Amino acid sequence: MIRNEDGFVARVDFEYVGRDIIIEVDSRKHHLRLKEWEQDLRRRNRLTAQGKRVLHVTYRRMTADPNGINDEIRSALRL
Repeated sequence: MIRNEDGFVARVDFEYVGRDIIIEVDSRKHHLRLKEWEQDLRRRNRLTAQGKRVLHVTYRRMTADPNGINDEIRSALRL
């Protein structure tokens, strides 16, 4: 859970604490409708405003390409 001085910002799937990197697992099931998509965009904007870098992956890709995802995470951690 990410908070700022004003309170709650967002609940996230994974966070590299101290590195300001968030990993969000997106699925069509929970992100397909317009209302949910708009909520996700607002949430992402709040995280970005906090200085967080948000990496997005799909569940399908997590199972089909874990090495590719690991490479992306390592790359983000080097920045």
